[in-house]
Amino acid sequence: MQLINASKITLALAGKTIFNELSFTVEQGSKIALIGDSGVGKTSLLNLVCGLHEPLKGNINNQAKRIGYVFQEPRLLPWLTVSKNIEEVMKPYGFNAQERQDKVAELLGVMQLSHCTDYYPHQLSGGMAQRVSLARAFAIEPDLLLLDEPFSALDQKLRNQLTHYLAQFLTPTTTLIYVSHSPEDVLGLTHQCLVLQQNHQYCWQPLNTDQQRQALLNDFCSHKVH
Repeated sequence: MQLINASKITLALAGKTIFNELSFTVEQGSKIALIGDSGVGKTSLLNLVCGLHEPLKGNINNQAKRIGYVFQEPRLLPWLTVSKNIEEVMKPYGFNAQERQDKVAELLGVMQLSHCTDYYPHQLSGGMAQRVSLARAFAIEPDLLLLDEPFSALDQKLRNQLTHYLAQFLTPTTTLIYVSHSPEDVLGLTHQCLVLQQNHQYCWQPLNTDQQRQALLNDFCSHKVH
């Protein structure tokens, strides 16, 4: 089933054209890496998909009912505890109090943060806060998960750990669009890659075989893709 259909999208921000007649489709359950040079519009594309940006021209149709979005920084609400930060996003989706509490306990258990239930964000390390952010995104059981370089500020050990947690939560029907500058973060989780290029060009690369994944890794290492 087609989850996202974008047709001839034109987007301009602060007087700069970001996309010019961009068209693409995303099937439900797709796992997509989104890469490209800085400034080509990776975050803008995520924001278009979830409705934070409106195109000047063209149409984008997103059938996802529950969208989880994990940003580069955790963006936790400082006046709420860890558990309440997660519960808050669940309320609009009809989870009752017991379901929210059970889900929070489950997620924090997997994230090895059960001892942090009543902590406030300022009491968390950067890695702990980003784990809470990831748990919050999965709490709503999203059919579409958007990741915007969520682990970029963390060291390699923490990135590997959070990538492991992420893999545990993804299901065959979860659609993933993952922006990252670290190929190690995306290659084990994604099956295709959308490469945004300068001058509003773009291309798709499959990531189904070891050879295809190695080719993308080589592009990263040779700075053909950033």
